[in-house]
Amino acid sequence: MDIIGVGNLITGIATLIVAIVLLLQLRTNHSDSYRELTFKSYEIGQSRMSSLYNDKELSDIYVKSTNDSKALNENEKFRLFSFFALHFGQLATDYTLGRALREDYYYKTAMAVVMNNIAGCEWYLDKGRKFFENTNTKSIKQGQVKFLQRIGDELYKETTGEEIQI
Repeated sequence: MDIIGVGNLITGIATLIVAIVLLLQLRTNHSDSYRELTFKSYEIGQSRMSSLYNDKELSDIYVKSTNDSKALNENEKFRLFSFFALHFGQLATDYTLGRALREDYYYKTAMAVVMNNIAGCEWYLDKGRKFFENTNTKSIKQGQVKFLQRIGDELYKETTGEEIQI
C-alpha cells in the first residue's frame, strides 16, 4: 500500500468515526428534546388543570355544569367550553407527539376531565368530536381522529348511557 492509499484509509476511518459521533450526538439531542417537550406538555396541562381549583369562578362553573349545560349563562358556557377546547387541543398535540406511548389509559383519564359531566358530553357531541378532525398534522391524522374519537365516544356512553349516532 502506498502513502496515498494509507492516507485514504485514515481519512475513511476518521470520516466513519465523525459520523458515529454525530449520530450519537443526534440521538442524545433527540432524547433531550423529547424529555423537554414531555415536561412542557405536563406543565401546561397542570397549569390549565389548576385553574379549576385556583379560579373560584371557573370551578363554580365546572361544578354547576356537571348535570346540564342549560344551567349556564352564555359567559359561563364560553369560559367552560374554551377550557374544554384547550384541553382537547393539548390531547390532540400529545397524541401527535406520541406522548404516553399513545396508551388508552392516559388519554381516557385526561379526556374524562371534560367527559365526566353532562355539559362536557354535550360540548363533545356538538364541537369536541369534530375538534379532533381539525387539529394537527395530516401524516397521522386519520389514526389520531379514530383513536381520540373512540375514547371520547366510550366516555360519552359511560357518562350518558347513550351511544353516539353518527
